Amino acid sequence: MASMYVDIDDQHHIKMIMSVPWTFIKSTYQSAWIKSLLMSLSLLCMYIIISKKLRAVTKVTLFRFIGMASNYLVPSTNHKVKG
Repeated sequence: MASMYVDIDDQHHIKMIMSVPWTFIKSTYQSAWIKSLLMSLSLLCMYIIISKKLRAVTKVTLFRFIGMASNYLVPSTNHKVKG
């Protein structure tokens, strides 16, 4: 399945490496929750990496942006279905 690990090189640069087998992507990427889960994971990784290099005020703004983006990506259960 999918694996994610953190690599720190000699200059202490943090690299997030995510390896997903291509057959796993092809078989499950059609379902919407897998797609939104992968997007949320990548947004979270970007937030973790960027937040180590930014001030606290910018962190709050970035966190709000990620919250809005994840609300957009993950469909909420509040929608009423009209029948």
